[in-house]
Amino acid sequence: MEPMIKVGDYCLFRANVAGSRQGKIVPAQHRDIRDLDALTTPSR
Repeated sequence: MEPMIKVGDYCLFRANVAGSRQGKIVPAQHRDIRDLDALTTPSR
């Protein structure tokens, strides 16, 4: 499946939008992801 947001695209998102996120593209961040092979966390 072709991604909707391609590499190099600029994306703008609104903060604190009320209502359902169903069917919308939203940014997400996981603050506790670890690379078990390297025993490090991603750089920020």
